[in-house]
Amino acid sequence: MLTRSGFFRRGGPLTYVLLIYMCVVIAAGILRYGRMLKSCVARDPVITPTTFDRCVSPAPTVSVVIPARNEEQNIGECLESLLAQDYPNFDVTVVDDRSEDRTPEIVEEFARRDRRVQLIRNRELPEGWTGRNHALHLGALAASGEFLLFLDADTVHAPQNLSQTVTYVVNGRIDMLSLIARLRDRTFWQKFVHPVAAILLMIQYPLSEVNDPKSEKSFANGQYVLIRRKVYDAIGGRASVRSEFMDLALARRVKEAGFRLWVAHAGGRLSQTWGRQTLPEIWRMWTRIFVGVFQASPRKCLGALLREVFLFLVPFLLFAGVAAALATGHGTPLLWTVFALSATVVAGQHAMGIVSYRLAGADLRYLLLALPAGFIVAGILLDAAFKLYLNRSIVWKDQRISPRRDVTPSS
Repeated sequence: MLTRSGFFRRGGPLTYVLLIYMCVVIAAGILRYGRMLKSCVARDPVITPTTFDRCVSPAPTVSVVIPARNEEQNIGECLESLLAQDYPNFDVTVVDDRSEDRTPEIVEEFARRDRRVQLIRNRELPEGWTGRNHALHLGALAASGEFLLFLDADTVHAPQNLSQTVTYVVNGRIDMLSLIARLRDRTFWQKFVHPVAAILLMIQYPLSEVNDPKSEKSFANGQYVLIRRKVYDAIGGRASVRSEFMDLALARRVKEAGFRLWVAHAGGRLSQTWGRQTLPEIWRMWTRIFVGVFQASPRKCLGALLREVFLFLVPFLLFAGVAAALATGHGTPLLWTVFALSATVVAGQHAMGIVSYRLAGADLRYLLLALPAGFIVAGILLDAAFKLYLNRSIVWKDQRISPRRDVTPSS
């Protein structure tokens, strides 16, 4: 109970502990979250509709490759947006990865209407490959463009997207560009969880470091990867990362080979349209993502979890608890200091949230629910850490994948 005779009396031990804790949180927050906020505000590149007023000329050939497994709900909208591009020189290859729905029939309808579209049917998955990488590998083998654009089937593209990104890459002498899409969340749970989980990724991979050739940080959003064909071939293509299920491995190989890696926000040029996901589906999706991000390192995953808890969740709870104690008249100068420090932390996190939610195109009203969403994301991180530690298989696109391939996975 928070009384004058309890822990919060003048000079009480808990008050001193909380005071020290909040000072540590602020120092750690400046180092960790401040770096991410600075990156978002001042340095994160954004491709807006007015980044370039005309397409690069002559326009290099671009081969778009899309892996599709049971994507009948998304593939039509994706292809419609691609075929509406104002870019003059591209083709589209969709690799059907053993779909059990109408995905190949829908693609064939587009192919009959437009010669730029072709369908490749993948009948089997060779040992040692993930389904997505093998599908992209087959698509790249059939492609002839000077650039390869790897897309996910759940993306939607503004008409100037391809012109803007190709011009951006050519003018910037970039070897591999990955775009971070704006969220097009449809359900309450998507709007509730996705932005907080995405912020955690951006904290882990500040773009100011990812885009710095001197930094070891490398990151890519597999939904949108534009890479020069000669660079793709030089690093060994998809075969060199055949067992991976995240494009972080591809980005790492590009950067380690000395090529220029760049990640930018799409700025409305690209959006992601998930289906109407339930909370268990969202949980499984982000568990897979975090397993991929922290692959083979449960220690790093637990470290991210501890940072999430002690730098984000606990300060919110502490702010509420101390405010309640002060409201009932149980205040001391030290406790008021703790309250001021916790309020500073909460205000700083809120400011970071506003910037991040706007960049992602997320609904700002759901920022008010960031605290309970943070507990869900913490649970997802814990689940990912256990799967990494125990090497429990994860299921993605009906395929079981071992997080760590140096030992036999458990079921």
